[in-house]
Amino acid sequence: MSETAPGWYPDPDPRSGGTSTLRWWDGRQWTGHLAPGGGAAYGSAGPDGVKRTPDGEELAGWGRRLAALVLDGLVTGLVGYALAFPFVRQVLAYYAETFRASFEAAESGAPVRQPNGFEMYADLAGPLAGIALVTLAVAIVYHASFLRWRGATPGKLLLGMRVRLREAPGRLGWSTIAKRLGVQLGPQALTAVPFLGSVAGLLPLLDGLWPLWDPRGQALHDKAAGTNVVRVR
Repeated sequence: MSETAPGWYPDPDPRSGGTSTLRWWDGRQWTGHLAPGGGAAYGSAGPDGVKRTPDGEELAGWGRRLAALVLDGLVTGLVGYALAFPFVRQVLAYYAETFRASFEAAESGAPVRQPNGFEMYADLAGPLAGIALVTLAVAIVYHASFLRWRGATPGKLLLGMRVRLREAPGRLGWSTIAKRLGVQLGPQALTAVPFLGSVAGLLPLLDGLWPLWDPRGQALHDKAAGTNVVRVR
């Protein structure tokens, strides 16, 4: 049986119903995951067609993961921008002064001069970099601490999910967390860089959409870390 592919097979334990019950074989041994029979093909993803880890845990759906991302983003965004408020205030003051100067010039009949994109980037490079770094630091601390402590962020916990290694359950190591967050949050460090920030802003979108077509249900940051997000309720 050691060469048999992972999948659902008739349960060899007669106490569970025998051939009327399926048990998940992870490629090495029988697991504790059971499912009702019904003619499912052996070695398939499951009789219900739901994506699972090699040992049979059900993967979390994309919509559920998106909802958790929004919840976590609200928390980290509020905390991050609160801590970065000195930089936010500088940006607001810059726009207020630009508007005031343009309004006064228009009233007096003088030519209205507004800074172009390059000038605005140059004027706001410091405050924008400050906002990006502070909010990034908040997100890293938030995600890393909860992934290590609980195996999930508060958003995922609230919606009944957790993060685990694809090949084996258990507590996530720091190296796994670092790989995961490096891909998931790393592009945020480039958001204040002209033009490059616009390109970097597309990476989280691609990362977030990837599970929709990935056969293992992984985002790009899952692939980098070898993780899956699974349902626990």
